[in-house]
Amino acid sequence: MAYNAGESKGDTPVYALGIAAGVLGLLGAWALLRRVHPPRLYGVSLEVEPERAEPGQELAVRVELKRAGAGEGVRVGLVGTSVKPVSYVDHRGVQQTIERTEVLHEHWRDLPADGPVPDLRFVVPAYARPTGGKGSRGRVSWAVVAHRPARWRFDRRLRRAVEVTR
Repeated sequence: MAYNAGESKGDTPVYALGIAAGVLGLLGAWALLRRVHPPRLYGVSLEVEPERAEPGQELAVRVELKRAGAGEGVRVGLVGTSVKPVSYVDHRGVQQTIERTEVLHEHWRDLPADGPVPDLRFVVPAYARPTGGKGSRGRVSWAVVAHRPARWRFDRRLRRAVEVTR
């Protein structure tokens, strides 16, 4: 008797589980990729002056909307983050080290949906730690970020780094 794949009813759940596992694996890979490389914010450009600043210094940010309605729902802000190494002992007694990101400073402003965008000014806080640095206090980075918040999706964003010095 010849084998006919359509006659075997016992393999159908196995095939369904295989397909479901493959789809979940692809979705997980997509989510990890989007976390590392978020989608770009199109139709908006940022220029930051100066690119090197000291604590207490003012940053002038020029925002340009390249098409009508590009500024709808967009927020621009100065963001300072720190990435710190955190050590812990897992359930097997092995010491592990992971990196934890902490937001040190956030200051956001909403853009108008249409029309001229005023030049924005942000002040680097007086308590700002310099960019870079490693060790137990972590690496610090400062940036001017434009993003369009999205519910249940990754935010579209545009980032311009600012080097803070002392």
